[in-house]
Formats: sequence, structure tokens, C-alpha cells
Amino acid sequence: MSRRRDARPWFMAAAVGLYLFTAEIGWTQPVVTGVEALRRFEQTFEDVKDFTATIEADIDMERIRIPRMSATLFFKRPDKFRYTSPGFALFPREGMVLDPVMLRERYTPKLEGRDTINGRAALRMLLDARDPKNRLQHMTIWLNPESWTPVRMETTPYGSRKLRADFVYEKFQEKYWLPRSVTVQFQVAEEPDLGQPPGEPARAAPRKGTMTVRYLEYEVNTGLSDDVFVEPKVPQEAPK
Repeated sequence: MSRRRDARPWFMAAAVGLYLFTAEIGWTQPVVTGVEALRRFEQTFEDVKDFTATIEADIDMERIRIPRMSATLFFKRPDKFRYTSPGFALFPREGMVLDPVMLRERYTPKLEGRDTINGRAALRMLLDARDPKNRLQHMTIWLNPESWTPVRMETTPYGSRKLRADFVYEKFQEKYWLPRSVTVQFQVAEEPDLGQPPGEPARAAPRKGTMTVRYLEYEVNTGLSDDVFVEPKVPQEAPK
């Protein structure tokens, strides 16, 4: 009678080796699906109904010097979003606030793999829009598998021009995970500058830039009115 080979020693050795390998690179969290990962991100944000934040931004753009910008950011779930500023301010809408509820309702998540972002483990997840009319059809986000907060987001909101946002999250009032800083890398249209004096050769418009936004102050769950998000009408001149 032939004997069956006991596979348990081999299996246990492989399991121990796999555990040591994953622990070494920071992967001790269990594998989850895209839906589960998005749900865990949602749990970190579910108690935030609205917030107001004072923000500052520095922009580094090719061939253009832009002074530091400051503004007040208003956000209310699910997707109300507005800036106000006493001076010039230009902030991208994408990437400034990632609401996991909106992502879950509008996108189908798929966990694609595991990466290392800034020396730390991150789960990479692809989001495909459910509605073909959605302006952002595809989005990739990376989540910290310990805090379940985003560390990076990439999308192409303007055709082939990619936008990338890197996040640093902190816990506010020991219960709300909110962004402390966002660094956005973006591209702008490559068109000639039509404002130069006649006869001068056309100058190329800026192509790449980086914006670093810092969130200096937060006020959370103050019951913001919907009126805060209504843009004031610009008065029109009476016909002469």
C-alpha cells in the first residue's frame, strides 16, 4: 500500500514564509475587494456632514509666477463645493475633497493591486463611472490600508492631460479624518499666447504645474446652508 505524502510541513513553511514577506513590506492587512475598501474609506468620513476650511496654496507653473493664494473652502455632502477668496484664486475641483459616498454611488470600484507610495504600502483601486455622461469616466485612487484614507488619486479630466493628487490626512478633533495637505500635479492646454504684441513670435503656453494646498483651519458639522453654495449673480450693464 502506497503512503500519502503529508503536505502539512510544506504548507506551513510556505505560509510562514509568505507572512514574513508581507510583514517585511508592510502587507499584514487581509486582502479586501474594491467595494470593501471603498466602504472602509467611507467609514472614516461618514460622520462629516459639512466643513469649512481656510486654505493656502502655492503654485509652481512653467514660465509663470503666481503669488500665494488663500481662500475659504466650503463642503457639504454629497457634492456641494465652493471657494470664496478676497483676491485671485484658482483651485481645481478634482482631488480637493474625495467623498467616498459620492464615489460609491457614481463609480464601480475594482481593486487592482498593491503599491508603495512614499515608502508606505497602499492599495490601488480603479473606479469606472456608472454613467457614460460623467465627466470623469475613470479614476485611480490609492488607499492607506491602516487608516483607509486616500494617499493618491489620478484621473484625466481634460482629455489626455493627467491630474494627480497626493494627500496627507490627519485626524481632526480625534475623530474626523480630513486632508491636511494636497499636492496636485496638472497639465494645461498647449496653445500659443495670443496676447503678445503684433510681430513677436508666438510663445508656448504653460504646460505643467504643481499646486500645494494646505488646510489651516477646520470647522466641522456647523450645519452649512445650501445658500452658501449659490454663486452670486454678476450684475449686467444696462443697454445704452
